[in-house]
Amino acid sequence: MFNRPLANKIADLDSPVFRIALTAMAKTHVLPRAYIWGLADTIRAGVEGRFGTRVFFGRAYYDKGPKYFFPGVMAVKLPIGLSLLALTGLFLLIKRRTPGEWRMPLALVVIATLWFLGVLTRGATYAGIRHALPAVVLLSVLGGVAIHMAALPTAKPLKLMVTVGLVGASVSALPVIRPWEYYNEIIGGKDKAYLYFNDEGVDQSQRMKEMARYYHEVLEPAGEVPFIQYGVYTPELMGRGLDWVGRDRKRDEVRLEGPTFSGTILIGEMSLSKRYGFDLPALREAIPAARLAAGAPVPASPPPAARGDAERRRRSRRGTRTRRCSRRARDRRAREARRRLRERRASPPSGL
Repeated sequence: MFNRPLANKIADLDSPVFRIALTAMAKTHVLPRAYIWGLADTIRAGVEGRFGTRVFFGRAYYDKGPKYFFPGVMAVKLPIGLSLLALTGLFLLIKRRTPGEWRMPLALVVIATLWFLGVLTRGATYAGIRHALPAVVLLSVLGGVAIHMAALPTAKPLKLMVTVGLVGASVSALPVIRPWEYYNEIIGGKDKAYLYFNDEGVDQSQRMKEMARYYHEVLEPAGEVPFIQYGVYTPELMGRGLDWVGRDRKRDEVRLEGPTFSGTILIGEMSLSKRYGFDLPALREAIPAARLAAGAPVPASPPPAARGDAERRRRSRRGTRTRRCSRRARDRRAREARRRLRERRASPPSGL
């Protein structure tokens, strides 16, 4: 995917305006080809979005989340104490309790934050708060205003508020080893985040060391061969000495082809979120047997009542996926496919 011709990369864009602009930039050599290639990739993924299910506060959306996705994500990804500081700084600005020479720069900070969030309403939501980090930096300026004003001798109530905010944020956030996985108490913390969101702020497939340790310390001594559904490549699994269902397809033929699965499943949190198609409600509702470093859950075998609903990829290919997709999502994908087909038919044969 990273060595495709520039013309093909530009052709992937849905917007004719973007395609014309990038094609003109490439022909006139305004920017290096490598930069234009990366810009096309950024527009395709970051602006137009990636196909798939996006979960926002427990509700599934297709392709992108709602327009207010990023303010909502910021509300649950930032410690409540720090959000309180930012709101306090904004309140002081509105009430003109800040130095006069600060007001114009701070007003520009607020305008820039709102403008950036407005731009994000048209952007993709798969990456979560990562795309909204510039807005977080701007909000930290308002938080700094609150801390500065609290340092004044006459601001005793403000001192208490700022102290509570800083202490609360520290107690909530510092214990999280991987800060990009942090979620605040509004949704129950990071352990329940996958029930409400499925963007890259939930899990970045960084649990391989913990998974290998769990396998060698718990599963391997018991002779258990797990089914692995996690964002890791086969060479790394083999390099870490893991065995899994499917590594030897002849040995595991019965387990792979059966309508149900019984055993240990190592699965990432994002795979448990709601989604159109490969949804796994039985695993999502099962109680995990172990949780790796408060990260990728390791659900136990589904209870007997849920085993009949344990979805497998083989069954999904036979129609389960289509049945579970909402009519609205199917119609949208069909329209998108027809539009792209018309565009491809109008392009030269090499474009096919």
